[in-house]
Amino acid sequence: SNNNNAVEQQQQQQQHSQHQEQKEHPHELKAIGAGVLSSIGELEHAFGASARYVAWDASQAAVTAYPVTTYQPQFFVGESLQQMTAQLDAFCSTHIKQRTRVHYNAQLRTIVTT
Repeated sequence: SNNNNAVEQQQQQQQHSQHQEQKEHPHELKAIGAGVLSSIGELEHAFGASARYVAWDASQAAVTAYPVTTYQPQFFVGESLQQMTAQLDAFCSTHIKQRTRVHYNAQLRTIVTT
């Protein structure tokens, strides 16, 4: 129908626009993480002039303490989400000795870890 065609056309235009934006701004900073995304003030601070950026390092991020009453003093920046998650996976596989399994127990109606 005409509505379906219009929706498909709009989706294609959005995808093209997003792809074009990525080509034009390949090194544009993007935010991830609950601490940053849960607060508009924190997000503004992260992209503000006073923000301090350090290279993403999973082992350093694991031991970095952050204040809970003020904005983060520094932000980790990676080359890509893929690079960051690969490094995090490698860190976890070498530093977390015991894997925890999580599953839903329907009989108890609860989440169980083993």
